[in-house]
Amino acid sequence: MKASKTIMISAALVLMFTAVLFTCSGINVEAATEGCVSAQSSEACITKDGNTYLITGITNNTGTVIYNSYGEQGSDATIPASIIVNGEKMNVTAIMTGAFSKAASENLKTITIRSHVIGTISKNAFSGISKDTVIYVPNSKLKEYKALIRESGASNQVESVDLI
Repeated sequence: MKASKTIMISAALVLMFTAVLFTCSGINVEAATEGCVSAQSSEACITKDGNTYLITGITNNTGTVIYNSYGEQGSDATIPASIIVNGEKMNVTAIMTGAFSKAASENLKTITIRSHVIGTISKNAFSGISKDTVIYVPNSKLKEYKALIRESGASNQVESVDLI
């Protein structure tokens, strides 16, 4: 719970300055966030491959984002290690509350987490998935991510997979 509050507070502070930071780094925020609706109107969010991400920071042309919501239909979902926005790399560092809470999530068979730098998985991040959905994580992060997934409230099977 403490980590979730810390991320939310940190994200809110960082996001207040997102437009300034992106202007300095050359990223066009308006183009990157077009059509994206975030939980709070003051947050900068990005839609990429049907999924939404909240921008949490940027330093030296590399940013960080939180995986906000699963938006695509299908039986498999992937949380990438990073996304590219206007040519800039944005590392995925957390999974937000309700990221998999939409009706589209209930049909998922698998979720693959490709990121090696997830520090927080918020409570109820996987609240909309079936109990039969299998969550795959990098081999090197199995123990750590399994604990984060359990702390988020999910009791799904968590397996390691050799990811490049």
